Amino acid sequence: MSIYSIILFLTSFLLIILGISIYKGNIELIHSYHQENVTDKIGYGKAMGKALIVFSIPMLISGVIALFIESAIPTIILIVGMVVGFIPIIKAQQKFNGGMF
Repeated sequence: MSIYSIILFLTSFLLIILGISIYKGNIELIHSYHQENVTDKIGYGKAMGKALIVFSIPMLISGVIALFIESAIPTIILIVGMVVGFIPIIKAQQKFNGGMF
């Protein structure tokens, strides 16, 4: 198992655990600055939790593929997946906080 795969597995599992915790309502894990204008804390937690889980999936997939393929394909999947994974995070921030910042 390559170090690349180990790092991706650990990071994705950590993000999945954080996403589940945030989804269940523990939004204190999100920096207070990003919660300033949020009125629907439950909806915000659910949206950000889902978004974080979606964001971590490309890491997990890339790590699995890196176990079997020694090429740039896992890295490309990771980069594209993370760019696409930021979309739900941005949408949740805009919907519940009125913008990214």
